[in-house]
Amino acid sequence: QLVIKAIVGFAVFCVSIWLILDNVLGGSSDFTQVVTDPTTGKPVVNPDLAYPGWTPIEGGGDINVWVQLLLFLPFSNIVMGYLEGSQIAILALEKAPAKTIKRTFRGAYFGHKLTQQRDNVRRYLLGRQFLVVFVDFIAAHTMGLGGLGILVPVSQLWPQILGASNPAWFMSTWGSKGVLLLALMMEFTGLCHFSWGLFTVFFVVRNLVTEGDEKADVGSVGQAVDIEGVGAGGEQVEDIDELRQIVVDQQEKIEALERTIAGRS
Repeated sequence: QLVIKAIVGFAVFCVSIWLILDNVLGGSSDFTQVVTDPTTGKPVVNPDLAYPGWTPIEGGGDINVWVQLLLFLPFSNIVMGYLEGSQIAILALEKAPAKTIKRTFRGAYFGHKLTQQRDNVRRYLLGRQFLVVFVDFIAAHTMGLGGLGILVPVSQLWPQILGASNPAWFMSTWGSKGVLLLALMMEFTGLCHFSWGLFTVFFVVRNLVTEGDEKADVGSVGQAVDIEGVGAGGEQVEDIDELRQIVVDQQEKIEALERTIAGRS
C-alpha cells in the first residue's frame, strides 16, 4: 500500500507541476494581462519582444511570467508551509513548561515565550488566518486549479506532519519565528478585530448558560498537562494499578528526556 501511495502521490505531483507551468507559460494566469487573439484566446506572440513575446495591456497590471515562476510560486508555497506547520507546533506547545523548552530546545524558546504572553496564541491564530487567505489568493491566481496538487500535500499537509512529529524543532526554525511575528503584526493592524467582538459575544452568552467549573473552559485553546496522577480531563485517578502505570509512563519520559539532554551536552 505504501508503494501505491507513493506512486499515486508522485504522479499527482508531476501532473500538478505540468498544469502550473502550462497555466503560467500559456498565459492563463490571472496575473498575466496581455494582448490575446480573439479567436483562440491565446496571447499574441511578438517575435521582436523577449520571451515569451507577449504585449502587455496598457494599464492592465501585467506581471512578468518570470516573476510569477521565480517569486510568487516559491513565496506562496514556502510561507504557506510555515503558516501551517507553526500552527501545529504552537498549539502543541502552548501549555508546555517554559523551563523545559528553554533547556531542551533553546531555539524554540523565543517563539514559545512570545506565545505565552497575554492572548498572543489567539492573536497569532487570527493574524495567521488572514495571511493564509492572502497567500492562497496569490497561489490560486498564479497556479490555477492545478496547483492544488502542490499547495495541499507539499505546502500544507507535509509541514503539518512535521510540526506534529516534532513541534519544538519546527518552532525553532527561522521561518516559524518569522510567520509568528508577521501574524501578530497583521492582527495588530485591526483587520481581524471583528473576530474579537464575536468571541466576546460568545464568551458572555456561554457564561450566562453554563455553571460551575465549565466556565473555566470558555475560550480555552489548549489543555493543561498534569503528571501528578490526574487524568487529562482533571479527574482524580483512584485505581492503584492505573496510578502505577502513570508513574511508569512518566518515568520513561523522564529517562528519555535525560538521554536527549545528555546527547546534546
